[in-house]
Amino acid sequence: MSPAFPAEFSDLFTPAGRRHAARRDGALSAHASPFLALANVLDPVAVARGRAALEAHMLPLLSRMDAPIPDWTIWNQTRSFQERLPKIARLRTATLERRGTRAWRAAEEIGAIALLRSQSLRRFGEALTGRRLKPGAGCQILCYGPGDYMGPHHDHHPDIPDARDGYLDIHIGLSAPAVRRQTLLLSRDGHLSDMVELARPGLVTAYRLPFWHQVTPLEPRRGADPATALRWVLLASFRFADRS
Repeated sequence: MSPAFPAEFSDLFTPAGRRHAARRDGALSAHASPFLALANVLDPVAVARGRAALEAHMLPLLSRMDAPIPDWTIWNQTRSFQERLPKIARLRTATLERRGTRAWRAAEEIGAIALLRSQSLRRFGEALTGRRLKPGAGCQILCYGPGDYMGPHHDHHPDIPDARDGYLDIHIGLSAPAVRRQTLLLSRDGHLSDMVELARPGLVTAYRLPFWHQVTPLEPRRGADPATALRWVLLASFRFADRS
């Protein structure tokens, strides 16, 4: 099987993508916003080809992540206004950390591993943050279907030495035409008040974590086959090689 994704992230770029890759303004620096959404930066033909490969080869290998609100969040409460919510979510995923698994082999065959660990993707992250990133990104594939979501969370990992002071996630979004809407809620001044539409063509999002955010339930288009309303995310997680 020939890879559906190119070996270099830069080979997916539209002219707008190449302009963003050349930027040196530190849009995600420590003194700027921790989030950036860049639409129309990926070639639509390549995105459609990659999405078809994910549906054909990865969909059967994904694990279901189903973490509903636990009952104890209500019934273990002893006083009013003590609400505590753990990370809740519903989606399908493959964490690509172990070589030799069926999901790893399939992701490697379609070119997703090479893409996520490409030099040009790391350099893209360095251009956005103005900081050096360590080689060897952590890789994950996510798939949201109708009603799938990610609850409020911040992705802080104080127990991981090279992540406790922050790190960078880059999401390559591949949304099917049958998806009507899925929104990212972002914290500003302590409130989840900023909204970004994720079901946009050729979308790349970058997160300088940790910060509070939430993904709303995916909505399919009216009349569309719900089985085809999928939003895929290829996720690369980078550690900083220097201190800010």
